[in-house]
Amino acid sequence: MRQITITAPQGVAFAVAQIAFAVGISGVSIVAKRILAADGSESIKDSIEMDVGTPVAKAFMGFVGLVASEYSSGDRTYRGHITKAGNVHLRTQLVESAWAYQRGPYVGERIRRAQERCPPATRERAWAAQVRLCGRFRRLAARKNVKSVVAAAVARELAGFLWGEMTA
Repeated sequence: MRQITITAPQGVAFAVAQIAFAVGISGVSIVAKRILAADGSESIKDSIEMDVGTPVAKAFMGFVGLVASEYSSGDRTYRGHITKAGNVHLRTQLVESAWAYQRGPYVGERIRRAQERCPPATRERAWAAQVRLCGRFRRLAARKNVKSVVAAAVARELAGFLWGEMTA
């Protein structure tokens, strides 16, 4: 089996726990991990802080373009499709990762081997994220006819989990 290493550019403070969490989550591909490593949590937080002030998970979801567009006038507010603004590569990888949650939560052999190097707290957070995202996908799929809308909603929540790990 090929060994793949993820390296961050010089000057980027990227914690090992952040990659370990992403490795332990089902569906998050090597490409998504590399995008997070290349962009670096510090540069992502800095760019979000420049845009909105205090970096929060909602701003990160906006950074990848997974928030609803809004049309408002007076007291009336209408929320439409996702904005698709921001990092297209990261958004695409998050949506593709979200499709892994249409089945029940599980830890396969590849993820189990990767989690052996993770701290127990990181493994517990990754498992809790899997359980929540699988349940969310199942509940939304029961209500919605269009599964791509469900995948986008689950990708938004996955982005929140990744943001929580980047700022932990």
